[in-house]
Amino acid sequence: MTIGIFGGSFNPIHNGHIQVALAARRQAHLQQVWMMVSPQNPLKQPLAQPFAMRYHLTRIAVHGIEGLQASAFEATLPTPSYTYHTLQALREQYPHQQFALIIGHDNWQHFDQWYRYADILRSTPIIVYPRHDDGHTHTDMSHTGNTPFLTADMPTPTVLRGDFFDVSSTEIRRRIKQHEDIATLTPQSIQPLIKRLYS
Repeated sequence: MTIGIFGGSFNPIHNGHIQVALAARRQAHLQQVWMMVSPQNPLKQPLAQPFAMRYHLTRIAVHGIEGLQASAFEATLPTPSYTYHTLQALREQYPHQQFALIIGHDNWQHFDQWYRYADILRSTPIIVYPRHDDGHTHTDMSHTGNTPFLTADMPTPTVLRGDFFDVSSTEIRRRIKQHEDIATLTPQSIQPLIKRLYS
């Protein structure tokens, strides 16, 4: 079984996250995608909601969606937990599973700055999806496999195809505070709760 690891703060989770997870599962032939909720990074400002609540929202949002599940695995690791350590711990706890890493194109562009990035690339398939950030849409993915830090012994990433939902958790939080509509942006199952939490 190959499991996709899709990490994020999910603050809150939205339809764009779910769309990416489903596309990765289908296009990369994954049996499951684990939505791995990240604990608070001690080097950054506190998130709008604590880990337990973000995990709770994620569980509700993906409930009943085949192949998707929320994961609190990273919260069991020492902090801060680098992705390399998370993947090592996953392989130790689930030795019969294979894991792939799902990341945005913005992260892929700077992947050589990640802790032990070369070891990750040699051991873990990478799945890259377009990102929409600060008004810039990263949809030109044609050169993803030609990244300078890739060497001959590193497989090129799988690049997801399709038009992805242009939404961010930041925008959802802004809309809630401004009492604007989020009906199409987040799963209906969590809308009443996130409106209370983020208002």
